[in-house]
Parts: sequence; C-alpha cells; structure tokens
Amino acid sequence: LVSATGLLLRRVGRHDDAVAAFKRATEIDRRGVEPWTNYAETLTYLGRFQEALAAYNRALELAPTSNNVLGKKFALLLSGFGDTVAAFAFADTARRLADATQAVSFDNGIAWIRRDWKEFERTALSGQMPFQIDAVHYHVMIAAARRLAGDRAGARMFADSALQEASRAIAAARQRPID
Repeated sequence: LVSATGLLLRRVGRHDDAVAAFKRATEIDRRGVEPWTNYAETLTYLGRFQEALAAYNRALELAPTSNNVLGKKFALLLSGFGDTVAAFAFADTARRLADATQAVSFDNGIAWIRRDWKEFERTALSGQMPFQIDAVHYHVMIAAARRLAGDRAGARMFADSALQEASRAIAAARQRPID
C-alpha cells in the first residue's frame, strides 16, 4: 500500500513525497526489490544520484540478476554521473553473456568511441559499421557517444533503447531450448 501511494505521488509530480513513501516502503519490506527500485528511480529523477546508486545497489543485493535494476543502474551511471568508464565496467557482466564475436565487436566499438566519438557516431548512424554488432550493443555505444557529446537526453534515449533491446533478446533466449 505504501509503494502504491509512492507511485501515485510520483505520477502527480509530488516527487519529494514519493521519496518519503518509497523510503517507508523499504523500511516495511526490507527484502522487496520493487520498493528499492522505485525509491532509486525517484531519487534519480530528483538528481540525488549518490542516494539512488545506493538504493540500486541494495536492490541488486536482493536480486542480482534483475535486468530491470541492472539496466536502470547502468543508465544512472551513464546519464546521471556521466561516468562512461564506470557504466561500461558495470555493463561488462552483461557483455560476457554475449557470444565472443559480439564481445570483440563491442570492445572495438568502445575503443573507437574513446578515440573519436564523432566519427563513430557518423559511421554508426549511416549504417556503415565495419563490424557486426547486435542491437543492444549498438544502442549502448551510441548512448556513450551521445554522452561524450554532452547530450544527456540523447544518451538516456539510446540507453533506454538498449534496455528494451536487451529485454527482447532475453525473452527470446528464454524461449530457446537448453542443450
């Protein structure tokens, strides 16, 4: 009930009150991932990034493989803190789940972004990539390039797209039989 109140308060723009409600929800349900995630999201919206990071970390202690929480923490590191190094170090765990070809392509893309993000972005958006990359990694790399360009909104948009693509890929993978 307290989490539902927080969601309602957030929906009507009363974010400070929503933070208080979600904080209370985390005290009532200390093992609940959802209250911690809602708390972190609202703190992020208010620009209270250090507190949001701590809340996401707590949610990940409770559910270390939650794609929802992992993705939101990645977006916070990339967009909120502007820390591409930390964001990609954090994303490394998910990257290891991809096949070896994708991992090499991703590493090549990140090296290229660090060297010349403008050239990378022009090439990627024109569809002329010199290597194959899946949609998740493509969107992550464009998000990094946008962040380096100082375009937080663009970085957030591509980070969100990466999360959507990752969710689709995970759902498809769950449908495949395990050998």
